[in-house]
Amino acid sequence: MKKDAQIIIFDDTCIFCIKAVNFIIKRDKNKVFYFAGFNSKSAKELIKKYGQEEQGNKSILLIKSDKAYNKSRAVSQIALSLPFLWPSLIIIDIFPLFLMDALYMWVSNNRHRFLKKDKFIKINSSTHLLF
Repeated sequence: MKKDAQIIIFDDTCIFCIKAVNFIIKRDKNKVFYFAGFNSKSAKELIKKYGQEEQGNKSILLIKSDKAYNKSRAVSQIALSLPFLWPSLIIIDIFPLFLMDALYMWVSNNRHRFLKKDKFIKINSSTHLLF
């Protein structure tokens, strides 16, 4: 794993989440992101190490520079490492955290309604998957 690697822990049973991971993989030209599904051994160890057990699988987690980010802060930090205009999403950090996290949790709680249930969807790359 690269020294500047960032680890994204995501709900690997959620179609919306898997599509988000595929979106990130497609744009991760510098290959800084590694991914671990919540159900993986690696994810469980990292969740415990960074004290994020209360998040469950309702929040994406980002481990970056030995710090854990969740919910809206994870999204803005991920955007910073993507190309083109995606880093401009950092603007969400000017809004109060409780508002952005409330919006994040609304999306999280309703994510299964946003997409049709696919019988099978996979991650487009296994290069940076942690198990």
